[in-house]
Amino acid sequence: MKRFIGIIAAMAAICSCGAKVEVPGVDVPGFAKIINDTENVTVLDVRTPAEFDAGHIDGAVNIDWQAAGFVKKAGELLDKEKTVAVYCRSGRRSAAAGAALIKAGYKVVNLLGGYEAWSRDYFVVAYVTGWGREVVPDVTQMTHINYAFGKVKDTYDGLWVENEERLKMIVGLKSQKPELKVLLSIGGWGAGNFSEMAINPETRHAFALDCKRAVDEYGLDGIDLDWEYPTSSESGIGSDPTDTDNFTLLMKEIREAIGPDKYLTYASVWSAEYIDHKAILPYIDWVNIMSYDMGLLGRFISTGLYSSELTGPGTTDAALKAHIAAGIPRKMLTLGLAFYGRGKRDKFADYINFRDIDTTKTGFSVKWDDRAMVPYIVNDKGEFVFNYENPASLRIKSQYAIDNGLLGGMYWDYGADDDQCSLQKTVSGMFLGK
Repeated sequence: MKRFIGIIAAMAAICSCGAKVEVPGVDVPGFAKIINDTENVTVLDVRTPAEFDAGHIDGAVNIDWQAAGFVKKAGELLDKEKTVAVYCRSGRRSAAAGAALIKAGYKVVNLLGGYEAWSRDYFVVAYVTGWGREVVPDVTQMTHINYAFGKVKDTYDGLWVENEERLKMIVGLKSQKPELKVLLSIGGWGAGNFSEMAINPETRHAFALDCKRAVDEYGLDGIDLDWEYPTSSESGIGSDPTDTDNFTLLMKEIREAIGPDKYLTYASVWSAEYIDHKAILPYIDWVNIMSYDMGLLGRFISTGLYSSELTGPGTTDAALKAHIAAGIPRKMLTLGLAFYGRGKRDKFADYINFRDIDTTKTGFSVKWDDRAMVPYIVNDKGEFVFNYENPASLRIKSQYAIDNGLLGGMYWDYGADDDQCSLQKTVSGMFLGK
């Protein structure tokens, strides 16, 4: 399912073949009225060559997504006075086409869920680390692996990979599941050299080319950027006021380097700050929302779904709304899920992987927040000391992602789960029906 954006897409022609057909996957009230409103709406059917033998929507503009010049060719066929109703068999392709057209000045309605019939092939993106427990991932439980991490070189002109042999092993798992996608995630909390690399056009270009080298050398399916965060030195890294613009330029150059048939994604803080998301949309495939660590260093519940007396300024619901407000289509968002807990260092612990959380510890008890929809731990005085996710809370969050029309779920990190794989099985069960 290769796709994307203004640098990809399109030889087009008005379809006049065949009778009007049922539109696959569409069962939405009002759909027929929309596509038959020919005075005000043009239906744009975006296809790959393999799909051109399938039934057509009568009167639609059909475009070959894998040819060149999508926006230019579409401009020859579309009327900017009319609304463009984008239809695809792939939700991501529909989001990409819609984003490119919106940027070009077209009116695209219901892009975020409705008549265009999003595909229901959810993504489950698992971050797998190059350190800690070197457990072999069960590839039946995920669709994508983000290998953590690659780092920006101290010379700023390329990248290096933590534990290359483990990355090679992870890529080798595709022999068990050919449809598995493996991306190299570059960055992480406290990973520096981004600002210094991106501010200089020469090192930025060299870094983008080295991303292409890594994709080819390791047999990767794409690149994930985890710069935490542009314009911020909170994690002890260098920063500059121009970082946000330079991040956009960096993503553009990486896309140009790796080409249209590889994935390009990034991780975004829950508040959607630091990044010009609208400017980057034409170059990327989706955004991983880091909807965790929202409790101000353990002082509050850090993974609450909704606000409660125990949550801080950030919640999962607030994180999703912030990213939608920033202009990102829902079908280009994965919801971040934490396989660990955070709390008060002096009273319980700052950070514990799910597999190591002791809920039977003397002097402590487990509670459930009915508003935040997560478990938490209190001490013998009844004070909040720790918050984490369990299968029940992840089931609720996964359903929330499904109900809100998102691309799927993402979690950090695979190795933090228990020996029974309780959390990953919960997530895959919700999104993949495993």
